[in-house]
Amino acid sequence: MNNIKVKISFILGLILLLGIGTSFAEANPTVTSDNAQSSELNEVNDFNVELIPNADLNNISVGQTFDITVKYTQDIEDLAGLETSLELPNSLEIVSIKGNDHLKELATEQFYKLKKNDNIIINSFVVFDGTIDDKANLYTVTVKATSPGDYYSLLKYEYSNSKGDSTPKEYLKSQMVIKGEEKNDKGFFDSIIDIILSIFK
Repeated sequence: MNNIKVKISFILGLILLLGIGTSFAEANPTVTSDNAQSSELNEVNDFNVELIPNADLNNISVGQTFDITVKYTQDIEDLAGLETSLELPNSLEIVSIKGNDHLKELATEQFYKLKKNDNIIINSFVVFDGTIDDKANLYTVTVKATSPGDYYSLLKYEYSNSKGDSTPKEYLKSQMVIKGEEKNDKGFFDSIIDIILSIFK
């Protein structure tokens, strides 16, 4: 009977983590927390989430397509669940998202979520047998820059242990700069032909 009560309280705690509906890398990303009080889970720097782009985010061109990988590293003995929410600026068009099949298998499809809501990507999972990897890529999103300007992305994350205790939500805010107009790969003669054709339209 006691085992059943423990399992019920554990599952309820993890449901709270999964029920939440709701960076790009830079030199000094800003990390903040919802709660100034530290919990047992985050008294030491034993958990980290980062965003790894395959392009220089201070020099993106309109029309450029690039990948961003969301990755975690952790050293928590009884880590059981994790949720991240990545809010991308509207200047980026989400082309595709690829999740982590291994984490999905560990969590089973019932306790794994990867979805897009407008320009927000939400990923969460719960593993019940304590076999979460020390480090892994959570997902990779392919995006295309659509308009110039200075923008910010916001990564929110929290995690839970096997007792269902979760950390205060943490935020990582990062800057990106999209420059100029879409690059034109056409040659000189192709450009002249386009101009001539435009006259007769």
